[in-house]
Amino acid sequence: MIKNLLLILIVGFWLTGTAFAETLTIVWASVKVLQEPKAGAKPIDLVFGNDKYSVLKRNTHWYQVQTFKKRVGWVPASAVNTGMEGRAFLNPATKGLISGTTLQRLGFRDEATDKLFEVIRFYPNTLEFYEAVRHMLYYSNAGKLNPSDGVNPPDGGVEKAKKLLPKLVLDEGNRRLEMGNFEGAIPYFEERLKYRRNDHHSMKGIHKALVKMMEQELAQKNYTKLGLAVGIHQKYFPTEPLPKMVGDALHGKTPTPLVDPSKLPSPRRNQAGFAQ
Repeated sequence: MIKNLLLILIVGFWLTGTAFAETLTIVWASVKVLQEPKAGAKPIDLVFGNDKYSVLKRNTHWYQVQTFKKRVGWVPASAVNTGMEGRAFLNPATKGLISGTTLQRLGFRDEATDKLFEVIRFYPNTLEFYEAVRHMLYYSNAGKLNPSDGVNPPDGGVEKAKKLLPKLVLDEGNRRLEMGNFEGAIPYFEERLKYRRNDHHSMKGIHKALVKMMEQELAQKNYTKLGLAVGIHQKYFPTEPLPKMVGDALHGKTPTPLVDPSKLPSPRRNQAGFAQ
């Protein structure tokens, strides 16, 4: 009789989620936290992929959690994983977004931005694209993750993100340029050219990054990276000669001091904004 009573108590506590410390991991890119465990209930917060929470209560289709903002609400069972860690995500964009936001929370700024940027470049017109832009925007403004008070992307969210993106990638490119990450800055300027083809700021950023990169790789005798920089230079500025020090090195001559990048002539561009 006592054993049966204990069994009933254990099962009862398990169903209400109050007896054992159970944790869950969010496996969607983002999901609304609702005030009540039913579809259409009032949303009170938004949580993101790879976030982990303790389960306060549970029923067949919903889990109650307390978010990082101390808001108690419900998330659908389909959006969480309570089993083993490392669940495989079918959508690579979701995996990339979650990796980016996780690195962001840990404070790895460049690594996080690169992961989010991959989602932006290769998965346009998706929810993950919108969320990646949003996270990069917070990093640009605050330097750290700062989740929105919103719940779901509004109607036209992807289009809104596309309008924000040109300035966002330009700012990130300039930031990397200032930090001395010349190679890492170039893809951000190139991404801006996809949205604003006649853009002087992007071309100027690419030019400065390339000259600095060639100077750096030549000093380190990294001729593989030097060749990469030369190839990009020829792509965007085909009629402009290479800096003399680089040209001498490529032709086996004794290098002479590299010219000041600010003294180099601005590249001639056609009406589309690209070098002629």
